[in-house]
Order: sequence, then structure tokens, then C-alpha cells
Amino acid sequence: MQERSEKISKGVEDAKQNEELLKACRADYDEVIKKAKNEAYVFSEKAKKEREIEKSASIENTKKEVEAIIQNGKKMMEDEKVKMVEDAKKEIVSLTMLATEKLISSKKDLNDLP
Repeated sequence: MQERSEKISKGVEDAKQNEELLKACRADYDEVIKKAKNEAYVFSEKAKKEREIEKSASIENTKKEVEAIIQNGKKMMEDEKVKMVEDAKKEIVSLTMLATEKLISSKKDLNDLP
């Protein structure tokens, strides 16, 4: 009987120890899960900030590229305008010389008349 009582006591004691061990494991598990969630949140926030920084940098680069394209287009238009004015001046000079030659030629023809 004594032996049986000791076995029961030992079983109850073991059950209490197992319960305490289970509680400790559960607390450790909860702590690990809490830390993992916190680390995941921190990682997520860091990734979000990095994406925002990359997005801002990309937008800024695009703005610079667009501005460079616009400036290049303006310069090309200005160069084309200068070329057109120069071509027009040459054409005017050419037409003026042609008209002058015709006038001179027609005056000579008039002077040659009896």
C-alpha cells in the first residue's frame, strides 16, 4: 500500500513538473513567436522604406531625363531656326543678286537701243 501511495505521489509530482515544464515551454514559444512577429514587422517596414527611397530616386531620375530631353529638343529647335534664317538670308542674297543682274542687263539693253 505504501508503495502504491508512493507511486501515486510520484505520478502526481511528475504531472506537476510536466505541467510547469509545459507552461515554461508555452511561455518560451509565445516569446519566440512575439520576437519573430516583431522582426517580421521591422523587416517589412525597412523594405517599405527602401522601396519608397528607390521610388523617389527613380522619379527624380525620370524628371532629370525628361528635362534633359526637353532641353535637347529646345536646342535642336533653336539650331534649326538659326539654320533656316541663314538659309533664308542666302536665298535672299541670291535672289537679290539675280534681280540686280537682270536690272543691269536690261539697262544695258536699253542703252544699246538706237
